[in-house]
Amino acid sequence: MVRLAFLVTVVFTVLLAGCSGAPSSAPAPAAGGAPAAASTPAVQQVTFRVPTMVCSHNCWPAVREALQKQPGVAAVTLAPQKEEVPIDNPLVTVKLNGTFDADRAIEAIAAAGFAKATVEP
Repeated sequence: MVRLAFLVTVVFTVLLAGCSGAPSSAPAPAAGGAPAAASTPAVQQVTFRVPTMVCSHNCWPAVREALQKQPGVAAVTLAPQKEEVPIDNPLVTVKLNGTFDADRAIEAIAAAGFAKATVEP
């Protein structure tokens, strides 16, 4: 019972400290008293067209591995295909979790043997 009372006291104290005028993460007003513009949200995913990726057995794994090695990559997925073996829709989506350099990713795809990759709008 004493532990529960202590835990409740700690949680209550932390909650009050958060409301006690501590600096907030809200943007500071800009010069002239107007609020600062909200920052642009980070890109959550990038889609690449890899036209020279033609098979799902060798090409797709090589492209996936090249992209997975890039900083900021959380997941790499191939667009749905009509059939299992030939790639008829060479779009690859990269979900991001940090800073990501699309130009370096294109270079990595090219180094893996798949030239002409581009970022889809």
